[in-house]
Amino acid sequence: MTSIQKHPRFKQDVENYSTKISMITDESEKTAAQNLLRELILAVQKMDAMHEELAYTRTLSNVGKDLQENIRAARIKLDKKLKSYKIN
Repeated sequence: MTSIQKHPRFKQDVENYSTKISMITDESEKTAAQNLLRELILAVQKMDAMHEELAYTRTLSNVGKDLQENIRAARIKLDKKLKSYKIN
């Protein structure tokens, strides 16, 4: 079954985010960025679980749109935080 978190592009994105986060010198900002990355990963894990549930139960959860928005929002927040530190 296809998994977002196992997809090479997502893995590369997480690696890139982790590398950029490690360059932040302010510990509180670094922690905030790490929390945003965890939020993104958790949202992707939930989306993967929802897809798996769909495959087995043939019923679609109502949270799909919310999860998509959570993933998008987490990426936007993380990108803004990293840009504010001029880490591109």
